[in-house]
Amino acid sequence: MIRRITTLLGFLAFMNACFCAAQAQGHVPTIDELLTIKFVGGTQISPDGKWIAYTINYGDFKQDAFITQICLVNNETGKSFQLTRGDKSSTNPRWSPDGQWLAFLSNRIEDKNQIFLISPNGGEAQQLTKSETAIGNFAWSEDGRTIAYTATEPT
Repeated sequence: MIRRITTLLGFLAFMNACFCAAQAQGHVPTIDELLTIKFVGGTQISPDGKWIAYTINYGDFKQDAFITQICLVNNETGKSFQLTRGDKSSTNPRWSPDGQWLAFLSNRIEDKNQIFLISPNGGEAQQLTKSETAIGNFAWSEDGRTIAYTATEPT
């Protein structure tokens, strides 16, 4: 409930800023312009503090959907790049305790979220789970050897 309120307040503040900027420029943004604005989402700092993983959310008119992808920014240089790509969303980035891997949720293979693993240096993501139902959330163990997750019970 609090997350929804926070998200709603953030959205309303953003919309207010858009309309104030539009008034100053004499241009009212169209619905298409508003739907294609990229929003920055959840952030996760690597254990060594070198990287910050964050999500970008945007509207994709071809798919008639909102897509989320994961990006990284180097905390020392400020350079950022998009880590995940594709037609399906990648969400909830979580660093391994040693900072060597980034786990995330995606429905890129099936229509239900599974846990994937990718190196912060890039490359292809590896699917870790094959849960019968969509995974809702997950967490690394302290030693980084296992990942616990929540999912609804199969019917």
